[in-house]
Amino acid sequence: MQDDPLPPTLVVDDSAAPASTATEGKANEAYDAVFSWHGNQLEPYSLMRDRIFERLQALDSPVPDTVRQDCPQFVLYDAEKVLALCSLTEQQLLPIMGKPLELLKLTQQWGQQHIASAEGMAAIRLANAIIKASEATRAIERPSRSGSATPGN
Repeated sequence: MQDDPLPPTLVVDDSAAPASTATEGKANEAYDAVFSWHGNQLEPYSLMRDRIFERLQALDSPVPDTVRQDCPQFVLYDAEKVLALCSLTEQQLLPIMGKPLELLKLTQQWGQQHIASAEGMAAIRLANAIIKASEATRAIERPSRSGSATPGN
């Protein structure tokens, strides 16, 4: 009489299950989030838009992030960039993506045309909400058991 082979054992890292379930829920909410400014729907803050934003910041002002975050003018200026970039479709961004000075001028003009002085705080709150939602949908490094980071999603 032969022993029946045992079915393969699936090993699951249960320690990650609660955190990944919560993270998954936040990511699903972020994917469904729709933002608008003055009734115009904004595009999601994609990785491409984030990279353009970083390039514009480097080109525009060599002020360290710690100073930028504490200075209301810079916070509003950065919010204008985020909202302006999200107001453009990818088809509109692609032709000017390699032209940082043109993009910087475009974001400045957009801010002047679409954000009244009294709307500064609302623009900042919206830009922060857009960025926060985008971060929930990005893959992050997962710490390994040895302490070093390993790719995860």
